[in-house]
Amino acid sequence: MTEKFIISLTKKSERKLDKLILENCPPNLSLSRTKIQDLIKQKMIFDPQNQNALTLKTKTEDLEKIILYLDKYPQKNLIPEDLDVPIIFEDNCLVVFNKPADMVVHPVKSAQCGTLVNFLIYKYQDTLPTTYDKFRPGIVHRLDKDTSGLIIVAKTEFCADSLIRQFKSHQVKKVYMALCIGNPLEKSK
Repeated sequence: MTEKFIISLTKKSERKLDKLILENCPPNLSLSRTKIQDLIKQKMIFDPQNQNALTLKTKTEDLEKIILYLDKYPQKNLIPEDLDVPIIFEDNCLVVFNKPADMVVHPVKSAQCGTLVNFLIYKYQDTLPTTYDKFRPGIVHRLDKDTSGLIIVAKTEFCADSLIRQFKSHQVKKVYMALCIGNPLEKSK
């Protein structure tokens, strides 16, 4: 089922279309920037004045509103999987996992199984809050597939909302470490 949303672009600090929509999007839609980019690419976001589908290169200065079409009930189902994902910390509000490298966080076209979300569905069934969509239960941030490290999963809606706000406002400090063999500058010449 596709729903239609009209969003007023009253906050205008962003010039890129995806960031502008994210800045003005109602919280109940729970859209990530990536999801907005996907909707733009799928021609699901329109300018109501001329009924044209918007692109990532659309000039935003004159836009006052957008029409966004969103499939609220995708037909895909998540498959629970018992995977090896070590728990570093857990309480009633959140859980911190050590995500292994080569694991995708949430299902995408190229990876429907073996994701952290498949494991979350196995471990917590349907008890985790819906964050960005039903395919990201409890997910408040992500790590790239090739990156190993700690990932926080919210177990309550209150915790999810709080953590999402903290990540969006850059209050969370992230530290990355890389292991290099040899001198990378030598190979870049």
